[in-house]
Amino acid sequence: QALFQLGRTTEAVRVLTDRELWLNDAASILANQHLIWDGLRQYPSATPLTPVGDSVIDGWLALAPLVNSTGAELRRSLLTWRQTYIDHPAAGSLLAELLAAQRTTPWPTRIALLLPLSSPNRIEALAIRDGFMAAHLRGPYATTTDVHVYDTTQVGSQEAYLRAQLEGADFIVGPLLRPEVDQVIGQAGFVPTLALNFASKQNTFSSSFYQFALAPEDEARTIAAAAAASGAKRALAFVPSNTRGYQIRDDFRAEFEARGGTLIDWSGYEP
Repeated sequence: QALFQLGRTTEAVRVLTDRELWLNDAASILANQHLIWDGLRQYPSATPLTPVGDSVIDGWLALAPLVNSTGAELRRSLLTWRQTYIDHPAAGSLLAELLAAQRTTPWPTRIALLLPLSSPNRIEALAIRDGFMAAHLRGPYATTTDVHVYDTTQVGSQEAYLRAQLEGADFIVGPLLRPEVDQVIGQAGFVPTLALNFASKQNTFSSSFYQFALAPEDEARTIAAAAAASGAKRALAFVPSNTRGYQIRDDFRAEFEARGGTLIDWSGYEP
């Protein structure tokens, strides 16, 4: 901070860039990047900054001319910057946060739909896409909101999620598969997101990251409740011979037995 105040911008950026190497959690790294961005913004250089040959430092210096821009101008400039510095540390969470701050409309004008369209789950992904678009076109915002579909199989879920933010998505729907949800959680928090599955671990998520899924575990409990309500007292279960299958079996058993039934036996099969 002292170096920024003294006008020694390149040295200040170098010090904080070196500091980031010693940080080991996302929150601390993002806070360190804010120190650089805020330093560039609060103490603008009187002369153009000269690249030093270090891609990370040069990427930060290239952001210096953008710090006083706002709105659409800043968004375009940041997107142009990322095309050159796609692997830069600031091209992740910090950039998504800066872009999110430029949004002013209460209702999304651009929705991103993230689906594995060219994966083995293509049939399910196409069904979701078609259903989503049909509902959108019947809705009251069909003419004011655009929906852009991203194939998470082609570019990867993390890249698709980040690209959706960088390209101006106000709301993100997806990804669909559980491993994909696990991969994007670290980027969540800047754009409201409705994931179409549950993460495998119950970590602390952003208040704007929602999880929704028609999970087999939920279906098993619903089936158990419906069977018990119809008068069934004894059940036999066939489940996949893997950890997920055994969890589904246990969920069914817990719900069925809680309603007075008995799981008399079960058998596993290769999926």
